[in-house]
Amino acid sequence: MVLRWSLRILNGVIIQIVRGLILSGGAGTRMRPFTHTIAKQLLPVGNQPILHRAIVKMVEAGIEDIVIVVGDTADQVVGSVGDGSDFSADIS
Repeated sequence: MVLRWSLRILNGVIIQIVRGLILSGGAGTRMRPFTHTIAKQLLPVGNQPILHRAIVKMVEAGIEDIVIVVGDTADQVVGSVGDGSDFSADIS
């Protein structure tokens, strides 16, 4: 996870905007056969996909604007995460 800060002026007040970046690429070839049918980011650990855990922790820390960088498994990741409304976040 990577955080990016930026400052914006809103109604004459400087506010700090924090955006989260999750690097979620890679095919997971070294994790075969577990990743033969599912993206490694979506493997469950403690009954929750690893990617979902990262998103939940960011939202708990107050980061609601999250960008996920995906690779070959983009369809599975987008299908699992959606637009982030299930996590109370804006995910792109």
